[in-house]
Amino acid sequence: MRSPVSVEARVAVALWRLATGDSFKSCGLQFGIGISTAKTICSEFELSLLRLKDYLINILDARVLRLSGLFKLGENEQILTSPMKIVSGTEIFPLIIGDSAYPLLKWLVQPYPNRGHLTPDEREFNKKLSAARSVVGRACGMLKGRWRLLLRKVEQQTRTLSKTVLTTCVLHNICIDHGDLYDCSDSDSDDSDSEDDYAGPLRESGTEVREALKNFVWDDL
Repeated sequence: MRSPVSVEARVAVALWRLATGDSFKSCGLQFGIGISTAKTICSEFELSLLRLKDYLINILDARVLRLSGLFKLGENEQILTSPMKIVSGTEIFPLIIGDSAYPLLKWLVQPYPNRGHLTPDEREFNKKLSAARSVVGRACGMLKGRWRLLLRKVEQQTRTLSKTVLTTCVLHNICIDHGDLYDCSDSDSDDSDSEDDYAGPLRESGTEVREALKNFVWDDL
């Protein structure tokens, strides 16, 4: 009869898989356990850690924006309604920053599409918006660099994959809270600005908000 796997060993198995992206088979060989045992250990570790997620992370997957509850809440003005400031004569509420692939909405601002005819104030606005977005890009690069499972095709069923990704976010924030920062300059992250402009209709309210912010940025130079 095999001895039970200790708590320390269980944690090591789960962390090893998340940090390296190794398959369950490789993890099993690394720690002298079977594939099914490795799967069970990783699943139990994730379920235990995710009890902390509400305290440690706040997640938005922008790529599924239109399919998410967030889009409906934003359109129905159930979120991002305060505080409000008057900027260049326009009411400005909290905004989500997106790249050019996103729709321009009252609550989501995108850069001016660059087709070779940007005005100086539009270029300056895009520059400021890109600087703000780069913070998010660096954060994603740090996450993927530390937990390299996120950099490759994952040997896992789709229905359980979200728990694995959430687990890496929780662990990542725990590391940051304890001063263990990660330099993402050498990571294999593929986060970059989108090359494709949003092809759908622009909202008039979103255009008004972006114009007001552009004027504010330009006047502040």
